[in-house]
Amino acid sequence: MKKFILSAIVVFGFSITSLQGQTRGRDYTPAVVQSKYYKWGGQKKEWSGIIPPPVERRWYSKYTSAMPGYVVLKSGEKIKGSIVIRKRWNEASKIKVVDEKGTKRPHPDGVSVIEDVQVNSNGSSKTYRTLDLRMWGCDFKKSEWSPKKKSKIPAQTFNRGKITLTSGDEFEGFICLTPIPKSDLPQYDVIYFAKNESEPVDIYLAWQLDELYQNFKPKKSPEIMVNYVPYISGRKYMIQETEWIEQLLSAPKKIDYRESGTGEMTLKSKEVLKGMFFFAKDRYVREFFYLSDENRLVHFSSIASVAKIVSTLDGKTEHYFEIDNILENSKDFLAKLEKKDNLLEGTIFMLDGSKLEGRIGLRRNENLVKSYRTIFGYYYFTDGDEPEMTEFTADDPIDYVFAMVDGVVMKYVSDGGIYVKFSELLENITSKESKDPTKVLQPGFIRFKDEVKKSGFILQANKSFYYWVSLDKKEIERYRTNDPSVNYIVQQVGEERRKFTEKDGKWIEIFQPYETYCYYRNPSPTHKKAIASALTNVALKQITKAAQAQLADEGAQAVAQANYNSSGNAVKSAQAGAQFSNDTKEAADQIIQQLDDNPLELYYLEWVIVNRKTGKEFIVFQKNDVEILSVMLQTCSTYMSMDDKEQKKLLSYKNIDEAVRVLNSCD
Repeated sequence: MKKFILSAIVVFGFSITSLQGQTRGRDYTPAVVQSKYYKWGGQKKEWSGIIPPPVERRWYSKYTSAMPGYVVLKSGEKIKGSIVIRKRWNEASKIKVVDEKGTKRPHPDGVSVIEDVQVNSNGSSKTYRTLDLRMWGCDFKKSEWSPKKKSKIPAQTFNRGKITLTSGDEFEGFICLTPIPKSDLPQYDVIYFAKNESEPVDIYLAWQLDELYQNFKPKKSPEIMVNYVPYISGRKYMIQETEWIEQLLSAPKKIDYRESGTGEMTLKSKEVLKGMFFFAKDRYVREFFYLSDENRLVHFSSIASVAKIVSTLDGKTEHYFEIDNILENSKDFLAKLEKKDNLLEGTIFMLDGSKLEGRIGLRRNENLVKSYRTIFGYYYFTDGDEPEMTEFTADDPIDYVFAMVDGVVMKYVSDGGIYVKFSELLENITSKESKDPTKVLQPGFIRFKDEVKKSGFILQANKSFYYWVSLDKKEIERYRTNDPSVNYIVQQVGEERRKFTEKDGKWIEIFQPYETYCYYRNPSPTHKKAIASALTNVALKQITKAAQAQLADEGAQAVAQANYNSSGNAVKSAQAGAQFSNDTKEAADQIIQQLDDNPLELYYLEWVIVNRKTGKEFIVFQKNDVEILSVMLQTCSTYMSMDDKEQKKLLSYKNIDEAVRVLNSCD
């Protein structure tokens, strides 16, 4: 039973452990506004008894009065209404302890949090845990808050401007920014925006914005706008464009970047951008700044979209390429491949008949020890001191590769996302044994939709792909079962020619394929088992409920023990176990809710009989087999000459093959 619950949690997308370690949202309402609107009631004890529990278990709570406000869910949805905020804390949070050095510190088991926010909107009320929120707060107007009047950073006061959200929406109004503390150059993470003096201030986080402008001198220079652009370092911030450009041009090392030359960048979208580059000072370059010729600054927080960069610095030209989300210098990368014996001389033969000769690097996954020798692709390098590199994966149009390995020329071919030696693949295919004859190399052919026929040998690896081997066994090709160019395949198994094709995205066999009537199992049945589906859902919910308490308790004990073994803190271990128990029960409740919202549906097994002359189809299943088959067979003399017992047997969906054979004998 426990195994079922764990698997059910995975199926429905809920992970018990994923509910732990969640971060709470935050209230970005300015303190001065909170002091005006947050009217807290008296504290309430959450424990009882003559003898008080330990300080870490003496919980209290208090609530604000109702006030206009909002919550923002993790999804980004904003819900407005009348809100009530609840705060919870334990007595330990009010206690200071003295450490070994005599320094007073907060009690290690002290907890004080905003627990949840109740929202009353459109006549309904709902309480949201702050673990499920990005932010919350009360409504206030621009006139009720005067931020940082004496700040040397003008962005920290309200200025006229415009914001552009990631959704593409643009708004004009008054903007105030708040920077993160102790940054070399200001990085702004919270943006306060007011459309006018009378409407409530909207609060945005930097991740919600694509761009914003401020005008510090609207009267003297209304046309001069200061631009801010995204900068992602751990999380997203907004930075002042001109300020960062000046720093990058004058002293980039102060902000952990280095000038990396002028040149052009080719994106994987084939777009070419010209300008300057400033790479991060890290050993592995995973992010950089690009300054365009038009003096616009763009921060590439990831290089996944970059194909290559060619830049010149102090007369020296360097070539950089994206390799596994790291920007690699081609010469350094070439030396690295050579050092690891992953650089070979060879030739890459393309499907269009062209070929590339020279140095070929082997693309392996160095982080997977067991599959390190597996070749996932190739790097081709041009000759010269500044080699250009082209990366190929197993999905690229490569026919095969010849490479010199230890003095021997080896042939490699693509097979399921990797490259393998042709000789080994051929040996594996030709020597494979299976009780299923279709999974053994059999004579056959592929019929393409353009009517081209490709004869040879065929082996079905699984329901996703199959192999074709030439008659002389010198060529191998791998086809996916959903290949749009293929109509069907045929395997000659003994005296029987078996035909397979794709329907509704699934691989099916056509039975009696060359007779007037053929048939197949419907991969997308349409007739539901209503009662069976309902009973299955009820059973699943009962099993979930039955296992819920047991799994939560046993899991809690295991978590508490593991926590105690590592920390030695009995109180924290107990708290960890209790949290696990609560999270497990919540996860099971969510599974039950999913079953209510999206109940499982069971379908009858359906056979589809096709008249190949007319194209007419007949669906046969448990509830209509007698009706459909009796109508089809009643004009058949062979059927009519049978006794009642034999006729009755043919009218069952379980004997579909025999029924279709009789139909074909009467045609």
